[in-house]
Amino acid sequence: MGKIQLGLAVSDMEYTRRLAEYVRCGPFRDRCQLVAFTNAEACRRYIKQGFAMELVAGEPALLEELKPELAQTRQVALVGRLGESRIQEEALRYQALPQLLQSLLERNVAALAGKVMAGGAIGGYEEGPVVIGVSSVSGGVGVTALSLHLANGAGSMGLQTCYLNLERWNTANLWLDGHHASAKGGGLSELLYEIKAHGKADKEWLGANRNHNTTLKGDYLTGFSHPGDRENLTAEDAVALIDYIAGSGRYRVIIVDLDHELCELHLSVLERCNTSFYVVADEASSLGKLSLAWGYANHKWGERHSRMLASNWVVRNRMTGMGTLALPHEYRSAPGGLPDVEAWREGRRGKLLESPAFRAASAELLKLALKSEAARYVH
Repeated sequence: MGKIQLGLAVSDMEYTRRLAEYVRCGPFRDRCQLVAFTNAEACRRYIKQGFAMELVAGEPALLEELKPELAQTRQVALVGRLGESRIQEEALRYQALPQLLQSLLERNVAALAGKVMAGGAIGGYEEGPVVIGVSSVSGGVGVTALSLHLANGAGSMGLQTCYLNLERWNTANLWLDGHHASAKGGGLSELLYEIKAHGKADKEWLGANRNHNTTLKGDYLTGFSHPGDRENLTAEDAVALIDYIAGSGRYRVIIVDLDHELCELHLSVLERCNTSFYVVADEASSLGKLSLAWGYANHKWGERHSRMLASNWVVRNRMTGMGTLALPHEYRSAPGGLPDVEAWREGRRGKLLESPAFRAASAELLKLALKSEAARYVH
């Protein structure tokens, strides 16, 4: 997946220059490529030459002039006040550039999600929800941060989403401003008991015990109330939890947050996922650990591990843009990676969505996951 091709149709040359310079030099440079036009004729010539744009943002008057040429292209009107144009989608022209670009990227992901849903690849159809796993082979590399951002991204697109944390030590509440403290429901311990005692759980159980978080824009279940329940969790148990949530018919996307380890449970869950991400820090030691761990896994599980890797992407976190390490060719590397967020690296308490660059990079990974799963349906 390359950069998103964004078009800008604005007659104000100074506005165009500032936005183009920010894209070229700022945190979005690895996410999108901007081509700018100050008049309709220049845009027409560009399109006639065979170049494509995934989304065009512009002044309402210019978009109206280009209506025939942009009939198959997503358009966003840049306005001074929402509701002042006849274009279906609008965005405030004068706002902070990170927020504007983030909004445009999220709209592009939402367009893809619409195609996926139309093709029947997500929730409410025979294929069931898309299950996305996030894991690592070492701790502290951003697995939970990415998982929660993916869940928020899917929820922001209007996709009913469930975040499932299967870690031994669940720290998601640090990102959700302590929302777990007032959470309801019996949580994963009670759900696991229902499944093991009766072979299944009543579908109504989830409705009564799920928690909705407005920041996350999705649902989650409280973790294991007894440490021993997670310690004794088997591969079959973990897959049964996912199957129950997937079979409830409530969700189109499920995000599974996993521990940093390699065991039968870990492999079985990733096999159950449609797509998965392995997160590594953008440094030699982290990549070395991944290489050693996957060498061990290939020796232990052979073809099973190879099949799992076919739907897996390696994601580099804490990328600074300076001297980024290249991944070995045998790894399927997710384009772009995740940016370094200094506040999180220094150990300060993180807040979900506080970094526009991290949010944008996560949105691109979500798009990658949905596109991977939708390849059989969207052409």
